[in-house]
Amino acid sequence: MAMNFNQLKYIVSVDKHRSFARAADECDIAQSTLSKEIQRLEKEFGIIIFDRPRFPISTTMKGADLIEQAKKIVEEQRLFVETARKMNNRPDRIFRLGILPLPARIFFLFLWLLWQKNIRSYR
Repeated sequence: MAMNFNQLKYIVSVDKHRSFARAADECDIAQSTLSKEIQRLEKEFGIIIFDRPRFPISTTMKGADLIEQAKKIVEEQRLFVETARKMNNRPDRIFRLGILPLPARIFFLFLWLLWQKNIRSYR
């Protein structure tokens, strides 16, 4: 199984709270689910992120380095989602020009005459 953003959020939250229970509450998941997901992440990379027997929970040296990277990734993901949502509310950058009928006739007549003049000078 490949690492996912939720696992990164979980380790950041455990680091922040120094408690699996409080981190699970913050992430709105069961403590057992949070613990299993962190164990899967540790198993995938063959490292131990948290020193579990200690209370409050502490990070291992390798775990501290990974958590710093995870914080950056989680923040970048948050910014990405925020930017994407803002783009969804923006127009597609299509410029539409509305002209009343009479000025439009004059404008297009002018363009047609200009085009005719250019065609004649081209020949």
